[in-house]
Amino acid sequence: MFKTTLKRAASIVAILLIALLSISGCGSDNKDAESNGKSSSSTSSPATSDSKSSGSESTSKSSASFENWKPFELQPGDFFKYETKVTNEDGSVEEGWFTINVIPEADNLVTVEAAGESGDNSFSFSLTDSSEDAFSKMMVQMMMSPASKHVMSTLYSPFLGRGAFHMALSSGQIKVGNKSSYSSDGHSISTEVVEKKAYAGIEGFVIRSEIDGELESEVCISPNFPLSLMSNIKVENQVFESELVEYLSK
Repeated sequence: MFKTTLKRAASIVAILLIALLSISGCGSDNKDAESNGKSSSSTSSPATSDSKSSGSESTSKSSASFENWKPFELQPGDFFKYETKVTNEDGSVEEGWFTINVIPEADNLVTVEAAGESGDNSFSFSLTDSSEDAFSKMMVQMMMSPASKHVMSTLYSPFLGRGAFHMALSSGQIKVGNKSSYSSDGHSISTEVVEKKAYAGIEGFVIRSEIDGELESEVCISPNFPLSLMSNIKVENQVFESELVEYLSK
């Protein structure tokens, strides 16, 4: 089930990543050295835990299983608020935020209300559809607006970095301290589950990936939460950062 979920998500992400790169005016990355290298990884037995403090380190069990993780499956009554930051190639910074509110309706329908700002850009919209199709149609709306690129980078951050591939190697089971590394053509890539942290009361695993010792991505995800809790993603010459600051569920 986990591998099937990854394949389905990867196909969606491929399309959205192309759109994201087009919006930000980026080209291709010459530093990708993922192929033809050597790797090592370790796994652990599954476990889950909870945390009460936002943005703090956890002292609970350090392993969990993502085998039944359901990314992007927002539920009626869910409300998310993120704070974001985009650092451009010239060093300019766009601070912002966005919210997603999933309002239950009759006949298995939901209304999704989304709004946000990033620097001088802003967006807002609402749509009503079945609970199964609302998320994908929401992302189509996001793709149409350059003002929502900070939203796309946040929602798909677990798959824009190499954390998802690290989990695939370990069959969805990860533990703080798990590592994998590759080297090829004079470049090196490493991925590590570095710690556990909590954001808006939700605890997750922080997975960090580096290329030649430089940060490529850092994402915090939970097996019981459909979106990333925190992300720091480098896409070509831009850095997209986000943090969940409020979450409500009815």
